Amino acid sequence: MTLGCKTPAQEHQDNKGELNATGSVREINQGMALPPGKEREERGQLAPNTCRILGKIVNISDDLDTNKATPCGKTPCKALVQVVRVLGYGAGFGTLAEGSKVETHFSFTLHHTADFFPELTNPLPGLKEGDVFQADISRMTEGTSSGSAFLVTSYIKK
Repeated sequence: MTLGCKTPAQEHQDNKGELNATGSVREINQGMALPPGKEREERGQLAPNTCRILGKIVNISDDLDTNKATPCGKTPCKALVQVVRVLGYGAGFGTLAEGSKVETHFSFTLHHTADFFPELTNPLPGLKEGDVFQADISRMTEGTSSGSAFLVTSYIKK
């Protein structure tokens, strides 16, 4: 490359942001790079191995954790969820059919989180049968004892 000469793409790149290690553009927000994760969120992308769904609680399992000292030992954490709509996929997730029903584990229980997790910055309101919510779900890893196929860490009640 000749010093001082830039291709139109390089000029555009200089005006747009900086290249990161993977060669994709990292947007600049008022002269500051966006923090990791926030960059993906700003572009509407999902984390790898996740799927954003609109789901409906079909049935809440009364199967509690055997350790009664844990939140999942005191209140339900598992539910059968109907996938009302798939809103997007992260890389490597695969597919999930709309209308399908999936066994799901809720990390912070299906109860409102104020009782068990008062330290959460954004408390969750809790879900009951019939409630509709939006969440980014991930597949449970093999060998987990929850018996659920998917994991929900956070959600937005609709």
